[in-house]
Amino acid sequence: MAARGGRDSRWLERPCVSIMGLGYAWAMSDGAVEFLRALGRVGHEPHWAKVSGRARLELTGGERTDRWLIVIDRGDVTVSHSGGPADCTIRARRDLFDQLCRGEANAMAAMLRGDVVCSGDVELLYAIQKVFPGPPSASVAKAHGAP
Repeated sequence: MAARGGRDSRWLERPCVSIMGLGYAWAMSDGAVEFLRALGRVGHEPHWAKVSGRARLELTGGERTDRWLIVIDRGDVTVSHSGGPADCTIRARRDLFDQLCRGEANAMAAMLRGDVVCSGDVELLYAIQKVFPGPPSASVAKAHGAP
């Protein structure tokens, strides 16, 4: 089934006010867990057709670190809620990763500020950033109370 603009609708699980980022609609109220689970359900991501590698996400919050593993094989993607060996490790605060998933922050800019720490193959961080939503449009942001 296709969403707006002929895009794949597997990312959408319920009606919501959405933002469009690189072709996918994403609910502003959803966070990192929902984003990662949806990414895993997609199965194949066209933006990653020439990408292969394993990226471990370490999302920190308080004393807890939540680990996710994204495995990409020429666009085929699997996501698991576990650690494991990886070509790239991306470490960020959970609240910042939620902002990345909503298009409110940029992964590369956050890395340059030191808010995201990436070790190993930094190209995987760049590839993963391509599926994050872009900035919310002014009309969607205003509808959710932004000034």
